[in-house]
Amino acid sequence: MNLKYLIVGIVMSLFVLGCAPAMEEIAPVPSVPQLTEPEPKTNPPVVEEETAPTPLVTSEEAEPEAPSLHEYTLEGDDYGFYPATLELQKGILTKLTLTTRSAKVYYAGLDFRSSYFTTGKVPKGESKTVEFTPEKDFTITSYWPSSGVKKAELKVIVK
Repeated sequence: MNLKYLIVGIVMSLFVLGCAPAMEEIAPVPSVPQLTEPEPKTNPPVVEEETAPTPLVTSEEAEPEAPSLHEYTLEGDDYGFYPATLELQKGILTKLTLTTRSAKVYYAGLDFRSSYFTTGKVPKGESKTVEFTPEKDFTITSYWPSSGVKKAELKVIVK
């Protein structure tokens, strides 16, 4: 029985040696390069420019700038204006967009008139914009364009 174990051991040894690759077939492992820390970058020196000091403005010297243009939107139908009141600033350029509503309006739309402007026919659902500088209170009146029938008035207050 010892002979049997000896033969099995030899056969196994030959099998393992036959399956193992030859030494010259093994590729050499490349060497790992050594890591080095990068050299720190140096920033160029910062050159500060001299600037003139900003003058200090006191609240008494500072005057708030008034807007050069005020914008408003006004809608109208056969029964009135919306909003129902309008206040404007005296002497300030005003941009007023007048819109004829789509409902409760005669089929031809409206015509808006005042002492500062006349829009001409403004069809239902459309707008016209006018620019003027109000100096005193005035009234905007809407008319049916085809017949000139007066429909509504809006008193504009100018302060």
